[in-house]
Amino acid sequence: MAASNDSFSVVGQSVPRVDGVAKVTGDAKYVADLRIAGMIEGKFLRSPYAHARIRSIDTAEAEALPGVVAVLTSKDLDDIGHYMGRGKNKDQPIIATGRVIFAGQPVAAVAALDRATAETALDKIHVDYEELPAVITADEAMADGAPRLHDFAEKNICAHHELVKGDVEKGFAEADVIVEDEFEFPMIYHYSMEPHTAIAQVDSDGITIWTSTGHPFGVRADVAEVFHTPLSKVRVHVNFVGGAYGSKSGGKIEPLVAALARKAGRPVRVVT
Repeated sequence: MAASNDSFSVVGQSVPRVDGVAKVTGDAKYVADLRIAGMIEGKFLRSPYAHARIRSIDTAEAEALPGVVAVLTSKDLDDIGHYMGRGKNKDQPIIATGRVIFAGQPVAAVAALDRATAETALDKIHVDYEELPAVITADEAMADGAPRLHDFAEKNICAHHELVKGDVEKGFAEADVIVEDEFEFPMIYHYSMEPHTAIAQVDSDGITIWTSTGHPFGVRADVAEVFHTPLSKVRVHVNFVGGAYGSKSGGKIEPLVAALARKAGRPVRVVT
């Protein structure tokens, strides 16, 4: 005779969410709610172009603004890594280096005593761009003569993956009907209520990151690889995550926030 649900403590019972009370009462602390001793605020200057050469970046006016602690460009990463990714095909630039390869790519970062000052400083960074031809669709990117975004990616193909299961030719030969078509769907993105947010602190003990991520071990690996430091020297704290849906898997802004904190010599928070 099957047991009734009344005999189980979990199956068939209403189980309270572990984080339910903290979230509905507002006690839950997200990264943007945290206060780290000595923390200052950071902002990114992003490219308006999808593809452009950076002729020069003048940060003198921004650096002279009262309240600005540090202004970072790609030259500040020359002693570490400029790209995130696994293996030899690293296709995620932390910051634009010589060339912008997508609209919205960070080209500089500012750390200031408050967010308003950091925002004002962005307008005082002068970037001389030479706009270059851009490819927008997959067909354009793979066409002969298309601008190549990465040296290793011929026809802008980053990697090849092949899955073979069973005898494909035999399956086609025995099939009653073979349907072949092309399908297109619009661009999508995993928007969540909580933005991408990170706090970084770099000191003699290593790198400490507080971040909104669903994949802390991936973030730790990315930061360790960029900074050429052992995993044991990178600590990642995740409090609450206000939605991820896939967009907060692995490193996103964390290496750049850590680089900015390193130059500023103080913990830096960035809310994008």
